[in-house]
Amino acid sequence: MVSLTNNEVIKLKRKFLSSAINIHESDLVHDINIYRIWDEMKLDGGYDKHVVMPFIVEDLIEDGLIKKGEKENEIILINKVIKEKPIPLLRIFNDLVNKDDIKDGIGVTIDVNGITITGKLMGLRPFYDEVCTMLNEAAGGSKDTYNSIFEDLKTMIPNNEEDWDVVRRFLGNHYVCLKDAKRLSGGNLILPTENDSLWIGKVESIDGFSIGLSSDR
Repeated sequence: MVSLTNNEVIKLKRKFLSSAINIHESDLVHDINIYRIWDEMKLDGGYDKHVVMPFIVEDLIEDGLIKKGEKENEIILINKVIKEKPIPLLRIFNDLVNKDDIKDGIGVTIDVNGITITGKLMGLRPFYDEVCTMLNEAAGGSKDTYNSIFEDLKTMIPNNEEDWDVVRRFLGNHYVCLKDAKRLSGGNLILPTENDSLWIGKVESIDGFSIGLSSDR
């Protein structure tokens, strides 16, 4: 059995996908040998490739991100990993708030399956912090009641551009998070009425957006 921490598994899977995507795009190949991917990964840490790679491959197959190739030790990236669907400009804005380049958020109004939502874009890490704070306050107990849960979630958030690129590809450009979120219908505010409400959704599910907040009538 492979002895890896949860954080190690996440980093290895990201590195695997990033390296596999690079090989696919440079050589235009679909079936890729996993040990060629290993060489591309250029890992430090003394991992045994004959132990680690089969484990990572099985995990990614279960995640629905790759499938086995026709030959032994070959994999194929599935389409959602190598094709990007989201609106490019919204993806750029989302990247900026996730990388902390814009700390105060960007006001947007988005349309999702016929529903209009307005609010300020925020990064996934501060979103988790806000949700954690709300839950702790609602619990009425210790301020760190839910901290460990959200700290574990935050370890899954990338810290560099290479990892963000992989997340964009296999999570459909990750998630869009809004603070001070409000739902509108015909320009009228439906709910909520508070200014501290939070909303999260998949970027790839968004049909359109405009820059700036929409005011309720």
